[in-house]
Amino acid sequence: MDLLLVLAVFCRLTGLSESEGRRYLPLCRAAAAALTRRLAPQVDLAAEQDTLCHAAGAAAYYRYVMRTALEEGAATFAAGDVKVTDHTDRRIAAARALLEEAMRSVAHLLCEDDFAFLEVKGPC
Repeated sequence: MDLLLVLAVFCRLTGLSESEGRRYLPLCRAAAAALTRRLAPQVDLAAEQDTLCHAAGAAAYYRYVMRTALEEGAATFAAGDVKVTDHTDRRIAAARALLEEAMRSVAHLLCEDDFAFLEVKGPC
């Protein structure tokens, strides 16, 4: 997976410049590696490059939003009639929705990792 493409997607989602985004290259690398580990063996990486990089960039963005939310905390305060409210919950929900959409777009490329008991037979 092209790490520079993952970084470009991440920067576009965060609004950071490429030079500012390079600070988060390890985050992008980790997201790309996590996605790569889940790929089915027959996936043609070159053919699916754009879709995979978008999904990895969305995963990095979600991690970025979660990290900044933890670091910044809620910033709600009031001064008289003026109230300032942080919308961290909305940012997290939007990042999660974006990630889920991106993961749906690559679901057909991933190994099945879900587990469920489909039928349980008793002693008969």
